[in-house]
Amino acid sequence: MSKLAIEGVSRIFPPVRRGMPTHALEPTTLAVADNDFVTILGPSGCGKSTLLRLIAGLDQPTTGKILLDGKPVSAPGAERGMVFQSYTLFPWLTVADNIAFGLREKGVPAPQRAKVVHEWVNRIGLAGFEHHHPKQLSGGMQQRTAIARAFVHDPKLILMDEPFGALDALTREQMNLEMLRIWRESGKTIIFVTHSIQEAVFLASHCAVLTASPARMAEYFPIELPFPRALPIKTTDEFGAYARRIYASLGLGASV
Repeated sequence: MSKLAIEGVSRIFPPVRRGMPTHALEPTTLAVADNDFVTILGPSGCGKSTLLRLIAGLDQPTTGKILLDGKPVSAPGAERGMVFQSYTLFPWLTVADNIAFGLREKGVPAPQRAKVVHEWVNRIGLAGFEHHHPKQLSGGMQQRTAIARAFVHDPKLILMDEPFGALDALTREQMNLEMLRIWRESGKTIIFVTHSIQEAVFLASHCAVLTASPARMAEYFPIELPFPRALPIKTTDEFGAYARRIYASLGLGASV
């Protein structure tokens, strides 16, 4: 049984006033195994975030079904953690309190919360910043806090919607390295939406390429580059071949 099974899922939004319905996602089928790191790539507005919201239970499919460990997904749940492009931190809480927020809501005792938060603060490289507020942090540090908050619940599945899209290029490269390290240490299953072809290849164990809206699955394939990965891998012929494959799937392979 797949960790996550997406079976014939589509999403059609009803018309606004007298307009036409919006076909955001054509029937899509996808099987994600335990500990996979799946990147989802496609043109802007093609339905990548719609698919992620359906997996998160924030929206309901028009057709098809989504199963997590064989159980239907019908609403948000603690077994799925989500990280957005905007950091969505509470500005009045410190780094430690932001990370601990969900644990406190679940009634986890304070000593246990403190232990888990301490572990994650060290794991994501924010030791010494536990008592800082979001406005005192760089963008990368804020996103690290948001990532820790998603992982700290020990969910079965992590959903990430362009989490590094607002970062500068150098910080984004560093966060890619951090993300791979955290994934390999945690053993989680991750679904990661991105606009970047290089990011999609560098991070993924598998890559899903969606067409322009209405989105359909153009291709889904494994990225068979060895782990652990370092940035120089992007200069290799093997990496370039995967990038060219994605360009072709997106219809961007022609010369001008």
